[in-house]
Amino acid sequence: MVDKFLEEQITYGRRRQSLVRPYFYFFVDTLERNNILYTAGGGTLLGTIRHGKEIPWDDDYDLYMLEKDIPSLKELDLDHYIPENYDEFYQENGKIICIYSCVIAGKSKYLVISHYSSFIHVYIYDDQKNIVCFVTDIFYENRLNEKRMYPIVKMKFGNMLLPIMNNYHELLCNRYGKDYMEIGHIQNHNISSYYDPKKCNEYKNIDIKKTIDKL
Repeated sequence: MVDKFLEEQITYGRRRQSLVRPYFYFFVDTLERNNILYTAGGGTLLGTIRHGKEIPWDDDYDLYMLEKDIPSLKELDLDHYIPENYDEFYQENGKIICIYSCVIAGKSKYLVISHYSSFIHVYIYDDQKNIVCFVTDIFYENRLNEKRMYPIVKMKFGNMLLPIMNNYHELLCNRYGKDYMEIGHIQNHNISSYYDPKKCNEYKNIDIKKTIDKL
């Protein structure tokens, strides 16, 4: 029998994934088309390695890029949109660095890229400039360099292939523990604003094989 709390978080996660996934696919396809180097990161990396898709309860996506490639996000082959007033695109924190107008699944959208401290946020807004969803974090910590990322391989992630850095095992061990393939820490934005490796024992932990296989 599946734990009620876990069941609720998985239901929430899958609902969010259904909303966000098309926009994530659109964004990474844009990165590929523009020859911008990126790899799966955080929960998206863990989901790729452990599940071959999203972690069932996860509600967003995470990518890594090299810091030197961040400026290239301002030069994507999409239509630039320069609003008369950037306040039209409400951002609680961070600074908008570029906005693109695009068509996704036949509907007009705005792709908004914002800078937050040492990472990037990617959002989708509708044609009325209302936020549709948050799509992905892009992390570019100094410790991410070409030596740590190459050689990059591609692995199955749902219906697509995602680039994976060469030292993913070390990174996942440091972030989720050496037992990351067996033990799942239940965390998403419905529970806390971000995953904190130092608090992993405070999250509800489950045996992946005994639990997920039953869902």
